Amino acid sequence: MVSIIVQLIFIFLFIRQILITAVAIWTYQTGDAPFRSTELSVIKDLISEYKIPKNKVIYDLGSGSGFATFALAKYLPENKFISIENNLILHLIANLKNIFHFDKDRFYFLRSDLFNIDLSKAQVIYLYMSEGANRKLRPKLEKELVKGSIVMALRFEFNSKKFKLVKTIK
Repeated sequence: MVSIIVQLIFIFLFIRQILITAVAIWTYQTGDAPFRSTELSVIKDLISEYKIPKNKVIYDLGSGSGFATFALAKYLPENKFISIENNLILHLIANLKNIFHFDKDRFYFLRSDLFNIDLSKAQVIYLYMSEGANRKLRPKLEKELVKGSIVMALRFEFNSKKFKLVKTIK
């Protein structure tokens, strides 16, 4: 019995990895925001650098499979998260991961195009996109975000006259 359960878990993880790899290749070839996972060490750097206030809702734009959302949540237990992803497969994977979370009421996974979401209530935003995607998203954030909002843009600089660059983490 235990052997069958172990085999089923292995098959599930194997299929999941194949799907994530296929999506990564597909998004790299077709979109402005190719799928890349954030390293856990980078998440720790972000937490220590940005001094994220407690009890704020953190928006993860282009959240992919939810890795960064769940990693941030591990170090920010008082915060809630809204993760927005347009890719159906990655959105489903994130929701499957959330099923196994004991505090799943802290997470809301939304499948939508970022440009169809009202971000005027967002005070903390995490994003890991390409330079092109950042350029397209910048006018929306400049228009909708309130003064004092934190935008954590990973790897690619998010230049704006309205936002201050705190630190570039490569």
